[in-house]
Amino acid sequence: MEQDLIKCDIDILCIAEPYIVKEHVVGFPKDYLKIYKQGSHRAAIILRTEFKFVPILITRDILAINLEIENVNMLFVSIYCLPSEEIDPLLSELGKLLEQFKVKMIVIIGDFNVKSPAWSPVEQDKCGKTLLEFIYKLDIDIQNNPDSPPTFESSRGKSWIDLTRKKKYQERHDH
Repeated sequence: MEQDLIKCDIDILCIAEPYIVKEHVVGFPKDYLKIYKQGSHRAAIILRTEFKFVPILITRDILAINLEIENVNMLFVSIYCLPSEEIDPLLSELGKLLEQFKVKMIVIIGDFNVKSPAWSPVEQDKCGKTLLEFIYKLDIDIQNNPDSPPTFESSRGKSWIDLTRKKKYQERHDH
């Protein structure tokens, strides 16, 4: 992972189920900051140390930071949902977060462990339907291409479970 970050010049990375040694996320260069919930490591945000940010929410499953890049203020969110857990409480918490922070740009990167043809060539499951309804309700753009190759592939199968979404708030002018 360390060589890939450097070779590909990656600024920000979201990790689901990061590699942990002695309660710490490991495997990243020193010029990257690792943001995660100590003792509960389902999600992590890895970013270059030169970025200015303020932690907004750090939980076991949701990490949110207010981040400034090239004078653009954004809410950057990383989410992980276990396949065996209900998605509704996670979406409720995410909805409250999005209601609180109406910055110009919101980026949500999540491993929701759900399926939908909106982001992959597979049949929709119940949780995929719930997530899709949440996305439409909040007018969030899905950035994934449903015709893209799988985000995960192994000898046991393949899946398109990771989802990148963004929301850009329009400035409102009263005339």
